[in-house]
Amino acid sequence: MLEVVQRRVGVLRQTRRPNWSDRDVTRVLAIDPAASGAQTIVEAPAATWGYRWLRKGVAQADRDLPLPFLRAAFPGAPAGVLVAFSDGGKLDALRQGAGLFGLCQTIISADVRGFGELAPEPTDYDLYAWCAVDRALSDLVLFTGETALGQQARDVWRILEAAPAGETLTVYGRGEAALPALFAGLLHPRVERIVLDSFLCSFEALATSEAPLWSRYAYLPGVLEAFDLPELIRHRSDRRFLLVNPLDASKQPLDEMDALKLFGMDDDHVTVHVDGVAQTAPLRDIVRTWLDRAHDGAPSAGDRLAGSLAIHGGPPVRAPGHPFPTRYLGADWTGVNELRNARRAIATKTLFRHYGPGKPVMAEQFERAAREKFGARFALATTSGSAALTCALIGLGVGPGDEVILPAFSWFSCYESVVALGALPVFCAIDRSLNLDPDDVARRSGPRTKAVIAVHYQGSLA
Repeated sequence: MLEVVQRRVGVLRQTRRPNWSDRDVTRVLAIDPAASGAQTIVEAPAATWGYRWLRKGVAQADRDLPLPFLRAAFPGAPAGVLVAFSDGGKLDALRQGAGLFGLCQTIISADVRGFGELAPEPTDYDLYAWCAVDRALSDLVLFTGETALGQQARDVWRILEAAPAGETLTVYGRGEAALPALFAGLLHPRVERIVLDSFLCSFEALATSEAPLWSRYAYLPGVLEAFDLPELIRHRSDRRFLLVNPLDASKQPLDEMDALKLFGMDDDHVTVHVDGVAQTAPLRDIVRTWLDRAHDGAPSAGDRLAGSLAIHGGPPVRAPGHPFPTRYLGADWTGVNELRNARRAIATKTLFRHYGPGKPVMAEQFERAAREKFGARFALATTSGSAALTCALIGLGVGPGDEVILPAFSWFSCYESVVALGALPVFCAIDRSLNLDPDDVARRSGPRTKAVIAVHYQGSLA
């Protein structure tokens, strides 16, 4: 039987049309997002203890379930509104450490049917795997002409409607709640960014697995005749996606290469993050770094290079309310683009300048761009900043017996390159700019001084 299903899934994959509309999504979900009618938002008074900026509320609709939510304000956090949903309940997304506590100024976390306060009570039938309560409810919903996943997506839509007016929204979904967050985020006009965490990677994986572990809420009849999750995400370039730890049908994480192949390595609007053996960073930091890069107010690298500096009236490197992330500033920018370029280089089978069947095209392109940018006759790409320093000192003729003045406050590669050539590093004091003190440079200059390394620390001009 499984082989029959796998063959059928393969046929559907080949015959699906490549483009979809919101109407296709609502048709498969079997919902009208606005079918719940008008709703009223009721918030409780501020708590007298606990987190002072936390409000409890309920979204009450004329023809639907009341949806409980929490609205947390973080006055000192970067600007933004994030609406979160977790299969572990609305508190999960707000917890400090494991959640999104303090990620942005406003975070709304809500329960949708099936999770948190709206999870159904277990019954005697839950003793049988073939008739768990989620299976019974999802089957009953089908008799009404709707789908369980569609109803959950409509719940998410209602919470998005309750978010502060005039604000663009980021939607976060975790676990079983990720799919309703995804579909509502694709349908709602104010959503610009979608974060999916520990989510089902594809309906195809669910359909072709011998022992899937996802609840019946995740099953969507007829979906593979219209689309699957990876192609839907790749197609929706009007949204930005952060995909954290996609899972297979057995809720096991995909490895990074499989995840990138599935969701596309050439799509700039999709970022994939897969943890290694140990999680590389807290979830909050992963999302914050991605938001900083995806924020509309922050110009791209090309925009910044093409225009003037912010001090001369050009666009700022960081938008107001979006400071630099505090973790590994260089490593945090490494992502799909870098992996894509590495794959292209490996495909040439020429990883060295003078060894291999082809030419190092990417290095030549980079050198040409550098010459044009700086108006230089020559440019040489090196393997690292440390190698570049060594090459520069060799070009200046620095060698044994020479002295090179450099700031005492800098990266070790600066003095390491001097020592590697047999010269003597002469450390100089810094001033309030954290760069070389010109007066101390003059005091330490002598007949053996061959060069001065002026480090522009943290972008501050020396």
